[in-house]
Amino acid sequence: MKNLLLILLAFGLFLSLGVDVQARKSDPFVPIVESDPFVPIVESDPFVPVKPSDCVGLDCAAYGICDTYCEDLECDTKEGFEKNPEICEKVLSKYQEKTGFPGPPCDCNNVCFDEQVECKSECKPGDLECFADCCSSFADCQIDCCEQVGDKECVTDFCAIGPN
Repeated sequence: MKNLLLILLAFGLFLSLGVDVQARKSDPFVPIVESDPFVPIVESDPFVPVKPSDCVGLDCAAYGICDTYCEDLECDTKEGFEKNPEICEKVLSKYQEKTGFPGPPCDCNNVCFDEQVECKSECKPGDLECFADCCSSFADCQIDCCEQVGDKECVTDFCAIGPN
């Protein structure tokens, strides 16, 4: 009787810890419960360099969208954008909708430049007023990029009036 009681007590203790044998077999290094005494605590390697994110300082939702655009999809690179152009455009649009800024910090000035090129392509040849409006919009766009990252000494690129 004593042995049966000990077995039942051990079984009850096993169940109360919430240990899932199947989960332990599939991934033995992930604790099933926080106080799982069977799993070693593994700390991150202090020698692995961590790349600082361009998205630091953004609110939670904007950070998530920015991180997806800049880090996960790498839409700010030619290769990343060419892999997923439709997805990159959708994520960029979502970021613009959420924040009101032209683009995430990792790609903001490029977004401004692309908008300027598109704007100038819609101008009629010799329409200097149209080209000047494109340059003005480009400068405003770059100022928004600077404000987004808190750069008070922001210098915008020169925009030449003309079909460049």
